[in-house]
Amino acid sequence: MEPTTKGKWDALSESAKAFAELILGENQTDLLRDNLTNYSRLETENNKLQVEVASLKETLPFKDKYENLQREFRKVAAERDSLSSQALKFNHMSADYERMKEAYQKAKGQLATLQDQLDVNERSINQPTAPEALYQGSGEYCAKNGVDIHCIPTNVFL
Repeated sequence: MEPTTKGKWDALSESAKAFAELILGENQTDLLRDNLTNYSRLETENNKLQVEVASLKETLPFKDKYENLQREFRKVAAERDSLSSQALKFNHMSADYERMKEAYQKAKGQLATLQDQLDVNERSINQPTAPEALYQGSGEYCAKNGVDIHCIPTNVFL
C-alpha cells in the first residue's frame, strides 16, 4: 500500500488506514480522514468556547449594571403607575366637583326664586287682606271637613 498524497493521516495509524481503504474504498477513506480532521478541530474549538462561556458566566461584566437598571426601571414604572392613578382619581374628583357645583347652582337659583316669591307674598299681605286670608284658609279647611262656615255665627274683633 502506498501512502496517500492528499494529506497526513493523523487520526488513524497506517494499518487502520489500510483497513479503512479495504472496507470503504480510497475516496471514502479520504473523506473520512477529512471529516475526522474537521471533527478534531471543531472539538478543540468547542472546548475553547465552553471554557470562554464558563468564564463569562462566572464574571458577567455588566450583570450588576443591568440589575441596577432593572431595579430602577421597576421603580420608575411603579411611580408612573402611581401618578397615572392619581391623575385618574383627580379627573374623577373634578367631574364630581363640577356635577356638585351645577347642582348647588341649581338649588341656589331655586332657593332665590322661592325667597322672591315669599317676599312678594309677604308684601302683598297687609292689614286689610290678612283677615280675609285667614277667613279663606279656615273656610277651605272647614269645607274639607264637611262644615259650612256660613251657618256659624262669628264675631270678629279687630
